[in-house]
Amino acid sequence: MHQLNRPVEVNGQRTSALRTTDLRVLALWHILVWCRLLPCVFANRDLREQLAVLTGQSPTTITPGRMTYDLRRLRVHGIIERIPKTHRYRVTGLGLRAALFF
Repeated sequence: MHQLNRPVEVNGQRTSALRTTDLRVLALWHILVWCRLLPCVFANRDLREQLAVLTGQSPTTITPGRMTYDLRRLRVHGIIERIPKTHRYRVTGLGLRAALFF
């Protein structure tokens, strides 16, 4: 839990903490559980649509850049991993455990 609630730096990439009380982060945890339980991988667009539904926003109000920021935070924290040579991601074992915890 401390690892996720603090900023991290991995391979020269620094990213902010995943504040567990933030509505956006809680919605991301929910989506990650859903993505892991279904045999699927996801892209920026897929997460953006689901995040909009869970936070009560329109998908057009969540920009691709904002979603990229969230994906980068999740990736650097080890919650998701990028599938090589694609723009798609999958949830890691750590990611599933953290998402189920929160």
